[in-house]
Amino acid sequence: MKRIAITGASGSIGTHLAEVLLMSGHTVVQSENALRIENQDYFNGFENPSTIDVLYHLAAKSNVPDSWNNPTDFFETNIIGTANALEFCKKHGVKMVFISSYMYGVPEYLPIDEKHAVKALNPYAFSKLEGERLCQFYTENFAVDSVIVRPFNIYGDTKNSKMLIPEIIHQIENSETINVKDLDPKRDYLHIADFIDFLVKIGDNINGEIYNVGSGSSYSVKEIIEACQKVWGSNLKVVSEDVQRPNEIPNTVCDISKVKRDLDWEPKLDLQEGLLKMKNQIKSKL
Repeated sequence: MKRIAITGASGSIGTHLAEVLLMSGHTVVQSENALRIENQDYFNGFENPSTIDVLYHLAAKSNVPDSWNNPTDFFETNIIGTANALEFCKKHGVKMVFISSYMYGVPEYLPIDEKHAVKALNPYAFSKLEGERLCQFYTENFAVDSVIVRPFNIYGDTKNSKMLIPEIIHQIENSETINVKDLDPKRDYLHIADFIDFLVKIGDNINGEIYNVGSGSSYSVKEIIEACQKVWGSNLKVVSEDVQRPNEIPNTVCDISKVKRDLDWEPKLDLQEGLLKMKNQIKSKL
């Protein structure tokens, strides 16, 4: 069993990951210093750092609109914080799993594999791309074993109401209509349980590679609403403003062939099963 550190352990992904790792018999640790990760003292808060096997680096600022308003905040947290994490790994011989983001902008082809050209279309994506480059630099020059994970759209956590699926569910449960900006954009959605399953597996296979992680299918906003209404047993009227966001990406589909080949991993939950899992989670809290 491993001793595993997590930055961002209190976030939705970090919380789920820590729970599954503990259930699997691993020891999970987090920093005892209540500081931001761009402060080097944050990493001094890990007890017995030389005994840590793997660091999952999840802590980051991630709201794209906020990144336009405060880009330097994102650069400090996501770039300097990642550099600090890599320095920690270099100093103590720790392997690192870096959770990046979707990096491909408007895709040139579908499905999107890891060889697709990367495009940082906003300060958040730029900061994550620089984090990836730092990982590659530390691997090549300081022998820090790392792996880069590019998740597509993760759903299944009900806390973040700014995301599409939780917002639709909120409207189904609290409104008489479902209101959206645009019904057309399509995204590849992966349930958080499948993503956690992947993260646990990648912790045993830190190989210097980059992996796209998604479901391999995409759904439009219209299709997501229909699926949610089916699971919730509702038939609310849908109102679309038909307003396209600036720099809207029309479609994303993750090519998961590399992760299937290298790690023998693929998602277990389809969209309906994932939504039903969310519904049961909500009901259990009532």
